[in-house]
Amino acid sequence: MEEKLRINSEYKNINFVSSKILRILKELNVDEEKKFKIRLCVEEALINAVKHGSNLRPEAKIKVDFEIDKEQFKISIEDEGNGFDYEHTPDPTFEEGINKLTGRGVFLIKNFMDKVCFNQKGSMITMIKKLGEVIQE
Repeated sequence: MEEKLRINSEYKNINFVSSKILRILKELNVDEEKKFKIRLCVEEALINAVKHGSNLRPEAKIKVDFEIDKEQFKISIEDEGNGFDYEHTPDPTFEEGINKLTGRGVFLIKNFMDKVCFNQKGSMITMIKKLGEVIQE
């Protein structure tokens, strides 16, 4: 299953994308832990695209392209913003970041997904989660 979505940069559209992906994962009988990790990472990446990439401008567009099959889930999320320095994101587990209320999204994504990469300017993230053995009913 492959899908290309173009959404307005609004928080309400995050649930639309997330729900669509979760329905497909459920149909493939993906286990709950993997579904949780995928949902969290997709939502974190979309929140960053809306808040930071699009600066909360609802007229801005976000590209969401994903592929799901029995073997893996792959998604690319691209906003219209200037990007960010993805190579130097602070580690939220260090003392200076531990009490902050923000700054954990990229950290969680890197730890929950099997592969994460960004385009050169940092305005697009691609995430891959291996689904491997899927339980068949």
